Formats: sequence, structure tokens, C-alpha cells
Amino acid sequence: MTGICGLIGRDMEDLESRAKNVLSLMRNRGTTSRIFSRSLPIGEKITLGVCGPAGAQSFADQAVPLALDGVFFGGDARHDSGGRAGPSRLIQTPGAFAFLMSHQDHLIAGRDIVGQKPLYFGRTQDGAIAFASLRSPLVSIGIREPEPVPPGRVIRATARGYETLNDYSLKQPDEESIDEPDATRTLDGLFMEAVARVVPRGSGIAFSGGLDSALVAYVAKSAGLKPEL
Repeated sequence: MTGICGLIGRDMEDLESRAKNVLSLMRNRGTTSRIFSRSLPIGEKITLGVCGPAGAQSFADQAVPLALDGVFFGGDARHDSGGRAGPSRLIQTPGAFAFLMSHQDHLIAGRDIVGQKPLYFGRTQDGAIAFASLRSPLVSIGIREPEPVPPGRVIRATARGYETLNDYSLKQPDEESIDEPDATRTLDGLFMEAVARVVPRGSGIAFSGGLDSALVAYVAKSAGLKPEL
């Protein structure tokens, strides 16, 4: 488990102090913390923070500084692959994640389309925009009512405000009449595609006693993923 935070504003020292405070309040996610700060040409500052287990890889040396809570599935699970990706590619990658990154002089935030990892944000009384994995640390730095970053959305923040950069959130499809055999074939195809995309080859699969794990194991074996059962 990892805790992430990010702030954008005017005062570098103040932003770093707030980031340290936020990370200290997320110690249940890991006691080893790191902070990355960057000055922007327009006089603004970006600070990213990560807390996690000892030995977790730092984000500071990546070409695009990325603070990640979660994982990418399948062939996109490598950390260095995620680190070089832009926000539009990241948000469309299968996985369970929330991320913060410094990209093109902006602080960028996003969550996977299902919203499996939490991420909150808001504006402090002096105008800084801040994000964090937990709501209460944001309240501690003066954000009265932190809001969740909507699943599937990429938020772009500056010291002047924030906006939705991309929206890949799930939409309710139009209803259409379909007979049972066609519905069964469609569901079968989609399920097989999903397993092939997100289950790594050679994965260990434990059976919970329910139908879901049995179906995943069967489809993974049928798709040639050679699961360890």
C-alpha cells in the first residue's frame, strides 16, 4: 500500500512542509517517504510526495516524475513503462491505481476508470491546489471539504485553479434489445478478452469457493496463460 500527495502553488518551502505533514498523516500506508519538488518558469512550484514500504522505488529519477498508488495490469505493469507515459496513456491503462505527475508545467492527477484507489483534492485558503490518497490529511492543511477525483478523469491543476483534461469515465450505454444466445456470446467474448488483457502469464490463482475465481482460472487456461492452480 502506498500514499501519494501533490501540491502546486507559489512557495516551495511551504509546499514541502505541507507535503511532509500530509505524508506523516498517512504513515499507515508506509513509513518510508520521499519528496520531489520542481520550480516552474511562471513562478509556481510543484511538490510530489510518496510514502510506502521500505525499499519502494523512488520516482525522483524518472523523466516524468510520477507518484503512483497501485498497479498496472498485464503488459503495462512495469513501473518504468508507466513512468514514461503521458497522462492520457496512463488513464487508459488497465489497472487499479491513482497517480500524480509533474507534466508540462502542470500538476496532473488521475484514477483508474473503476476508482479502485482513492484520491482527493481541494484548494487551501491561500490558493494552493493539493491532492492526497486520504481525505483527513488535506483537512489538516486547511482544505475544508476535499473532493474525490472522479474515476476515469485526468485533472490538470495550476496555482490558478484546475480543470478536467481528459474524461474516460464509464458511461451508461443505451439500452438495446438482444436475445439470450447473442447476449451469452457477447459476454463470453468480453470476459475472455478481459482475462487475456489483465491476467499475467503463469499467475497463481487461488480458489475462493465461488464461481468468479473458477471462471477466471478456466478462461486463463483456455487462453494459454498457463496459470498455476
